[in-house]
Amino acid sequence: MKKAYFINGGMGRCFCALPALQRAYENGEDFIIVCDRKEDVFLGTPLYDRTYMTAHANLFKEHLLDAEIVELEPYHLNSYYNQKCSLIEAFDILINGDSKGNRKIPISLSFTEQARGASVVKEIRAKTGKKVVVIQPFGQGIQQEGNTLLDSSGRSISLKNLISLVKKLKKNYVCVYMGQAPLNLNDESIDDIGIAVLENIDIRLWMGIISAADGFIGCDSVGQHLAYGLGKPSVVITGGTFPINTTYPDTKDVKVIDIGDGKRQYSSIRIGDTRSADRNNESLTIMNPQQEDLVVKALNVLTASVVVPPIPKEITKADTTTSSCCPPKEPKSFKKKKGFDLKDVSAKG
Repeated sequence: MKKAYFINGGMGRCFCALPALQRAYENGEDFIIVCDRKEDVFLGTPLYDRTYMTAHANLFKEHLLDAEIVELEPYHLNSYYNQKCSLIEAFDILINGDSKGNRKIPISLSFTEQARGASVVKEIRAKTGKKVVVIQPFGQGIQQEGNTLLDSSGRSISLKNLISLVKKLKKNYVCVYMGQAPLNLNDESIDDIGIAVLENIDIRLWMGIISAADGFIGCDSVGQHLAYGLGKPSVVITGGTFPINTTYPDTKDVKVIDIGDGKRQYSSIRIGDTRSADRNNESLTIMNPQQEDLVVKALNVLTASVVVPPIPKEITKADTTTSSCCPPKEPKSFKKKKGFDLKDVSAKG
C-alpha cells in the first residue's frame, strides 16, 4: 500500500527528512509527502511532484483514502532521545528502517537563485573588501518581551553576545543577519556595529546568499542545516540541545561550540512536560568573552583560505550615499532595511 508521510514542525526538520525521503524514492517506494513547506524545501528535488500541502484541494479523497498515513516524528524515537542518532538518521530509521543512508541534505538551487544570492554577496564584498558571513542568532522559539529577546528552549544566542560577536568579527567580516525577529539593538545602532539587515528575504534566497557567502554562524535552527547541505564552513553554537541530535559535530567544515556541555537536560518535546528542562536550559547559550573568542577563532580557521578581491577603484571613489546592498531594479525582497548602508560597514573596524 502507498504511504503518505506527514512531516510537521519547523523547516529544519523538513530539510533533515530529505536524505531519507530521497533514499526511499531511489529505492522505488510508493509514497507521497504531506508538508506545508513544499515550495521552501522540496523545490528542485524529484520529490516535489509527490509533495502536497495540507490545504491541497481533495487531498484526502484523491491521495489519502487508499494510503497508509505515517506521522514522521523523530522525537519519539528511543535512539534519538537517548542521543544515539541525529535528526537525519532518525528520519532514515523511521522511513527506511535503518540509518545507513546518505546523510547529506540535497539542496538544489536554480541558476536564478544562485545568481540572486551571489549578487547580494558580491556587492557587499566589493564595497567593503571583507569576507561575508551569514549569522542566524535566534531559533524558532525566540520571543520578544519589551526590549528583551527570550528563548526558553536554550537554542538562541543572546542579543548581548550577538552584538559582541559582530564587533569582534568586524575587522575582517561583514555579518549578514538572518532571522525573522526584528533586530532591536537597544542602545546600539545597526550602523555602529556593522551588521547587514536585509528585508523580505525568503528561504530560497537565503539559500542563494548562504551558498555565495564565505561562512555561516548560527544557533540550532534552519540556517545551519542549509549551510551544511550547501557545504558552507559553519560555526554552530549549541546550548539547550545535544549536538549529536541537532547538528553535525563530525563534519570537517562544521565547528560546534557547545556551551551547554555537561549542564543541559534533554527537553522531551512532543513527548511530555518540558518545563523543568527548559528552565534549566534557557540560559545555556549565553557565552562569556572566552567562548565568544572560540567562535571567532573557529570561523577564522574555517575561512582561512578565502581571499577577498580588493575594493575596485571605481567604488572607493564613488559616492555611496545612495548605495543599497543589492542591484537596482530587483524585486522588493532585495530592499535594504532602513539604517543600513554599505558605506557604514566598509572601512570601519
